[in-house]
Amino acid sequence: MEGFQERKEFDILVIGGGLAAMRAALAAAGAGARTGLMLKGVLGQSGSSAIAGGGLAAVMDVADVPEDSVEKHFQDTLASGDYVNDPELVRQLVTHAPQAIRELEEMGAQFVRKNDGEIEVFLAPAHRYRRSVRVAGGGTARMIGPLTQYLRSQSIEVMERTSALEILLEGGRAAGVVAVHGATLVLVRAKAIVLATGGAGRIYPLTSNMTESTGDGYAMALRSGVALTGMEFVQFTPTALSFPKALEGTSTGGVLLGLEGTRMWNAKHERFMERYDPVRKEASTRAILSRAIQTEVVEGRGSPHGAVFLDLTRNDADTLERLAAPFMKTLAPHGIDIRRQPIEIAPAVHYFMGGVEINPRTETAVPGLYAAGEVAGGVQGSNRLSSNSLSDVNVFGKIAGSEAAAYAREQPRHCEWEQVERLAAQRLERFHRENAGTPDAKLGELAET
Repeated sequence: MEGFQERKEFDILVIGGGLAAMRAALAAAGAGARTGLMLKGVLGQSGSSAIAGGGLAAVMDVADVPEDSVEKHFQDTLASGDYVNDPELVRQLVTHAPQAIRELEEMGAQFVRKNDGEIEVFLAPAHRYRRSVRVAGGGTARMIGPLTQYLRSQSIEVMERTSALEILLEGGRAAGVVAVHGATLVLVRAKAIVLATGGAGRIYPLTSNMTESTGDGYAMALRSGVALTGMEFVQFTPTALSFPKALEGTSTGGVLLGLEGTRMWNAKHERFMERYDPVRKEASTRAILSRAIQTEVVEGRGSPHGAVFLDLTRNDADTLERLAAPFMKTLAPHGIDIRRQPIEIAPAVHYFMGGVEINPRTETAVPGLYAAGEVAGGVQGSNRLSSNSLSDVNVFGKIAGSEAAAYAREQPRHCEWEQVERLAAQRLERFHRENAGTPDAKLGELAET
């Protein structure tokens, strides 16, 4: 891996493969910026957005929930985050979430609708009102699929299976990135960079995250002198399968816990959530649910596979089909049908509330460096409210792309190639020192993870 075999130039480079990255790239390109999208996997199949439960929280002003409001969504989000959220970021989230969902529809996303054609909203855990907009068919396939097609039709260069290693700074400003594609070193210069790399769930043994979620964005930002905030706040989802082994970590989706007929049982067939949250029971917050499940297991009342039983059989079969069809299809080859039998679930690492410190414009402390989605901290506080994650990445991804494009327009020129190469050589030398003993060939494997 001697020298740089590939050189690329953009106004905006977006790093990541999920919804935040896609929205950022589309916003930047829509603002007229030459835009590149760099991701470790394949577009449409990369990042945790591709396997999310398919719920986006927003106050859609539907006729049958007149008592809800943006202000109440704001308060619910702060309460769920124990009021350590950045209120300005939360305000951005709840204010722009409805319009951001409408924009997804314009790009081809399909959401569950009622017979009269109005978007249907569902109750998600810890929300006071029904405000979870669900992707049609359950899961995110009918959102990410059309969005992928739409993005590929735009003037955005997509660099798949390419892993960013280091952010380059010149004069304290973002200037480019060193990346690796297979065994090829790639040098990119850009006027602005958007980090949308997701979380770090894969550093834990049981997680619902994709293999790409290894904390790259946190590490690159930290090495660039950007502060991280709230990294002690790691959310566990209470809805991860513990059996069968082949599906371990797969999330059932939080919206199923909000259905009226849902029950959770321990090994004694006790509806144990009546002890931990007598009012909300299974529709409690993820934190309370996760601690309750873990307590049942530790105290010897768990299921055969270190979990508890989730019983959905009392719910309407058509509703389950509408909300969880992909999940049901995943279970079918293993002889499991959630309409007829309980399943075993346990807490798994799901989401990092902490991350790169940003302001409401998604700016970091480094000029020209932006962050959006799970890699950014401050929005969710200590505990994310169910269905807020896809809304978060949808809203802030767009803001990041737009703000980065505006910043790039103000920059008269790129950093000179000679300077970019010198910065890259220095960064790579440090990278190799910190990874002493790692063969060069191993670095190439980063693009395949």
